[in-house]
Amino acid sequence: MHQMVFQVAIEVGSFSKVAGFTGVRLGWVIVPEKLCYVDGKHIIDDFHKVLTFSSGPSNIVQAGGLACLTEEGIKVR
Repeated sequence: MHQMVFQVAIEVGSFSKVAGFTGVRLGWVIVPEKLCYVDGKHIIDDFHKVLTFSSGPSNIVQAGGLACLTEEGIKVR
């Protein structure tokens, strides 16, 4: 049996150093849908379960992160 091999990775990032958000805990995780365990089960399914345990960052922290991603915010960084 021949298994297909995909070159994919889980990407993790934060605003801690880029935007001076030390102590605020705002970041992101990108989990490709096609990333699977050896048994073929999709990792994203377990990741969605993990997300339900967190209430997430406050609205003001999210607004700060979005401001960093605007054209003006990118220039300032």
